[in-house]
Amino acid sequence: MIGMGLRACNLQARKLQALWAALSHPPHLRLMQTSRQVRKRKWENYSSGEELFGLPVTQYPELEQTEKEIQMLDRLYSLYVTVITTIKGYGDYFWVDVVEKIDEMGEQVCKGSLSAAGGEVC
Repeated sequence: MIGMGLRACNLQARKLQALWAALSHPPHLRLMQTSRQVRKRKWENYSSGEELFGLPVTQYPELEQTEKEIQMLDRLYSLYVTVITTIKGYGDYFWVDVVEKIDEMGEQVCKGSLSAAGGEVC
């Protein structure tokens, strides 16, 4: 009975590891970022051309809003990856060593909070 539970637990752990591997470096995220950079460069070139020829610069509020949303999603995903990586690293500590490492762990949390918030948190 216990052996069956351990096998199921190991199978579930392998599935979660595969899922994490897929999420940690999704190819569609890199593709989206590359596509966004190309479009942003074109947008800037077109705006520069309009300015150069004395034309009114066309405003695209939907594109500006989308750009802001993508930047926020990128920050959120980066925070997610940082948290998962940090938590995974905590599993390497032995319980007896946690008391010695607690300050180091607190500093890691503050560094992650600072980079995510873009300001002073701790």
